[in-house]
Amino acid sequence: MTNKIIIAFISFLLISSGNIFSQNSVNKTEVDVVNNTGKVQLPLFDIDETKSTTAVSVIEPDEMKRTPVANITNTLFGLAAGLIVNQGNGSIGSDAAWMLIRGIGSYNYGSYTIYIDGFQSDTRFLQYLMPSEIENISILKDAASLSVLGLKGANGAIWINTKRGVSSKPQIEVNTVFGLKQPFLITQPLNSAEYATLFNEAYSNDQNRVWSQFYTNNMIEAYNNNTLPNTDWYNAVLKDNSLYASTDISIKGGNENIKYFTMLGHVNDNGYYNVKNDDTHSNLKLELYNLRSNLDFNIFRFIEGKIDVGARIERRKGPNYSDSGLWNNLESYPNNIYYQRNDDGTWPGTATHPDNPLASITELGYISYQDRLLQSNLTLKEDLDFLLPGLYMTQGISFSSWTRGTYSVHKNYARYIDGVIQTDDAATNYAVWDDWGTNQWRSNQFSTQLGYEKDINNNYVIAALQYFQSKYNVDQNQNANNSPNTSYAHQNFSGRLHYSFNKKYSLEATLAYSGSDNYMKGNRFSFYPAISGSWDMTNESFINSHLITFLKVRASFGKVGYDMFADGRYLYEDYYTGMRYYNLGNSNPPGQYWGLEPLYTPNEKIGPEISYKSNIGFDLNLTNKFYFQADAFMDNRKNIVTYNNSNPAIYGVTSMYENLGKVTTKGIELLAKYTDKVGSFKYYVGGNATLLKDKIVYMGEVTHTSEGSKQTGRSIGTPFGYEAVGFYDITDFDQNGNLLSSFPTPTFGEVQPGDIKYRDVTGDNIIDAKDRVQIGNPYLPKMIYAVDLGFEVSGFDFKVMLQGIVGRSINLLDSWNKVIAFENNNTAYEIAKERWAYYPEQGIDNRVNAAYPRLSLVSNTNNYINSTFWQVSGDYLKIRNIEVGYNLPSNLLNNLGLSKARFFLVAVNPFSFSEFQRKYNMDPERSVGHPVSKSYNFGLSLNF
Repeated sequence: MTNKIIIAFISFLLISSGNIFSQNSVNKTEVDVVNNTGKVQLPLFDIDETKSTTAVSVIEPDEMKRTPVANITNTLFGLAAGLIVNQGNGSIGSDAAWMLIRGIGSYNYGSYTIYIDGFQSDTRFLQYLMPSEIENISILKDAASLSVLGLKGANGAIWINTKRGVSSKPQIEVNTVFGLKQPFLITQPLNSAEYATLFNEAYSNDQNRVWSQFYTNNMIEAYNNNTLPNTDWYNAVLKDNSLYASTDISIKGGNENIKYFTMLGHVNDNGYYNVKNDDTHSNLKLELYNLRSNLDFNIFRFIEGKIDVGARIERRKGPNYSDSGLWNNLESYPNNIYYQRNDDGTWPGTATHPDNPLASITELGYISYQDRLLQSNLTLKEDLDFLLPGLYMTQGISFSSWTRGTYSVHKNYARYIDGVIQTDDAATNYAVWDDWGTNQWRSNQFSTQLGYEKDINNNYVIAALQYFQSKYNVDQNQNANNSPNTSYAHQNFSGRLHYSFNKKYSLEATLAYSGSDNYMKGNRFSFYPAISGSWDMTNESFINSHLITFLKVRASFGKVGYDMFADGRYLYEDYYTGMRYYNLGNSNPPGQYWGLEPLYTPNEKIGPEISYKSNIGFDLNLTNKFYFQADAFMDNRKNIVTYNNSNPAIYGVTSMYENLGKVTTKGIELLAKYTDKVGSFKYYVGGNATLLKDKIVYMGEVTHTSEGSKQTGRSIGTPFGYEAVGFYDITDFDQNGNLLSSFPTPTFGEVQPGDIKYRDVTGDNIIDAKDRVQIGNPYLPKMIYAVDLGFEVSGFDFKVMLQGIVGRSINLLDSWNKVIAFENNNTAYEIAKERWAYYPEQGIDNRVNAAYPRLSLVSNTNNYINSTFWQVSGDYLKIRNIEVGYNLPSNLLNNLGLSKARFFLVAVNPFSFSEFQRKYNMDPERSVGHPVSKSYNFGLSLNF
């Protein structure tokens, strides 16, 4: 059923897929996008959309407001072709989405670059910006838009402009949202009686398949009637719902000499833990205080200035127990281990399951973090018309900082069973710990630019040269772990030259000379050029202007770089680590001494990754109602920093990191929308789709035992393992329990009936590493798509956004706690009921319909090794938001002194469709750990 739904939506996309309309006004979108009269924001300068030669997607703040959540990255699903958004951890305050621009690009998994008001920033500052302080977000995707960023452009860029003042009397806007949140999906384990029943079966399998009962029938009956523990840990620890609230107030205005925009915002987001909030306890909480103040001013009529201040306080608070550890326990602790609390008021716990989940949130105190973030910019622009008409010059400085202070109130508790203490933990009194804010980073940036813009007799020229430098220093809790300060320095000389003729033909050349302190002197700087062009055919005589109101073809090619590497910096220098001990002396045992060995061989020639990007696209508008955009792109990534594992052991020394990796990424982006009206009824339908395919061309990998398990030649993240061909049956073994010689010999331990069989790929009658093959699709999907539709009539509006993916595999073993029954004293889930089992005397025979290997209490490498058996489809279709709104009529607004008043109801993540969820009751985006949320919200927007 899910596949049919996906195919239907793909068909729809190919006909009319596209982006979405503004939340508040269909007309606004018709002007900005359909009629192509907006500005494209680019590094160095902005340009009319009709003249742009670049591939840039723009996201408006009203589109983000349709998903009222604290973390703005979780509002971006489906809003831009080429932007891939995947839900991350659902834990409040740590729930930033994982985002990519046009794919992974490199097997080193580099990140995009973020710019806010022209200066470089990071995800820590981005993720809690409020939509009300954002003018727009541009996703820079091709070489034409990125090459001027030099070393910061290979993985794309997110270019954010915050709101500014206008020449008008003060305009006040108030937005408030209140929401009720719930976990999107909780996968419940088996109850105690079901657990005990299957446990007996696993216990018997481990007793040479002789039926044995660890839990008696009387005990199982006692679990059923709750006279023995049947503790629902999720119910004990979690509340059914929680509250979310967000409010912001902004004011803007000014005159021709001074303009201002100021916003104050507050967000209060609460978790699901069933614990009170007082001086020694806390639910999971996030509280944000946002300030944005942007000032534009003129001096002497030829100097323009901007002063921008963005500041935020983030307060996180929660139980003094790791959130990931708590959810690991909730997923893995069986219901029958003990009651949630002893009758005498003490807390139960055992050596095997020491951390009672309920006690973890109520008896250990709380921990809190307070982050302070500041970004302050000053920019001046001088009009130099007196030297040359159209000439100008700018200077800008930016100071940014982040600090974190950690404070906790903590204690411990003793663990008892039947009055007997079970662990070394002892009850303690509350104590306080404060680190006085030793985590911090700071960034200083400077830029100066010389620009020229002139339009003479249909010859339009705009050009800019810029020098940019930044210094970024990180100090991560030195008092705690003595980690050193880390400093990052970057310089960039860049230029952009654009020429348009007769409003039809545009050419653009860009160049950056960009360097980083990450490399040895003499090897720090490189050139990054690009060239692009477009042909606006709208005014050509052969175009039917009544039908085709806009048609443009564009193309670009260029080079960009990336200078970060997660495994280390300064790879041209020597680094050492402790080596294993060696013996010396005649004592018995001989003396043991430690030494040092190099981490790797230094490479003085190491440099950045290089990306050669090409793009061709076109934009089409028919009758100002239907807009279609298509882009085909390629990213040839070279010089990927790689530890050279291809060197044989005879090499004699540790290998080195080299610029030897190569990856190619190809893709297509489609975007379309149709808008129309019948009388007062306005409607739209649209969406977008991104199709991707990457391939590792070379990565210097270790020599593999089989061609089928090489990463080279395959997509990044391709899963490898064994091809499962069913289960061993009782007839596959002799009377002594030995596998018949007619079967290939497995090398992952002894096998029994009910274990997984694998195909002998090599035909050597042995199942080993040489039989490894590709077993599924990478985690990155082959296609990401979104569909958006809505209507507006008589003040009412309705909108719905659907988003999904196609062509991704999920490894069930990644959800270990919920899949592997009983191992490591874990619980069991519904999937275990489909196990292979054969105990005819007990009336048990599941061999025919088995979809899970035999149960066992001990580790079983053969069954739980990566194979096709555990690879399942990760495709899904999710309804990201459904919104119903009402705008008060103008006559009523006038009486109330308002220019706008809108009420709305919005549901976030209400429904999801996927085979993974249907079969295993798990979220394909977040199958383990803290779940993501769904919410139902009421909102109000007022303009004065």
